[in-house]
Amino acid sequence: MRKQCSAVLACCILLTGCGNAPAQKTDYTYEELPYGATLAIVQDSLIASQYDSRYITEAMRDTVLRYYHAIETKDVDTFVALQLPQWHDYVNNTVYKGQYTDLQLIKSTYDTSAKDFGGSFEFSFISIDEAEKCSAGSEGQQVIDVLDELAKEQDKEKLSPDIGAMWELSITAHMAKKGSGTRGETGNVLTDEHLYLLEYKSEWYIIIS
Repeated sequence: MRKQCSAVLACCILLTGCGNAPAQKTDYTYEELPYGATLAIVQDSLIASQYDSRYITEAMRDTVLRYYHAIETKDVDTFVALQLPQWHDYVNNTVYKGQYTDLQLIKSTYDTSAKDFGGSFEFSFISIDEAEKCSAGSEGQQVIDVLDELAKEQDKEKLSPDIGAMWELSITAHMAKKGSGTRGETGNVLTDEHLYLLEYKSEWYIIIS
């Protein structure tokens, strides 16, 4: 079970006069509502999906959906293209020490889920349940620090000046029998899927941790 990312819930307090207990704010504006308060279901995306469009743009959503579609179709080219090259190389060569190909990683991910599902499957619905923008001191910031250190070791420019944002997502992925054409929620799910999205030079990438 992957660690679940908790969304930032802003607790706004209105200060009253001296000696009075503070009152909790209840008149949130549309923009102040926490993530998940305005979830919308989209059926005409690559995979049927649900997300809060106040926080997640279509480009961010499509990056996530293409990632899951690449896994179910074992599309190595897309799987690699969705990952920031510098991080992809670091994970493959340093973390995995070159022991696995991208196809092996995809197949391992798919086969593990297929075993739990009971056979071949396809993703029928992707729900982005929670989203939190990474801040200083977070695991996401540590990823950026690693990228900058790698660039320094290779005598290259830091990546951080060109990184626009990084988000931590908690996802529920629904599965249906392969070829069923199901587009919606099912009783077979991968819960607490944990992904990072990183914006680099106006393009969104998956960071697999």
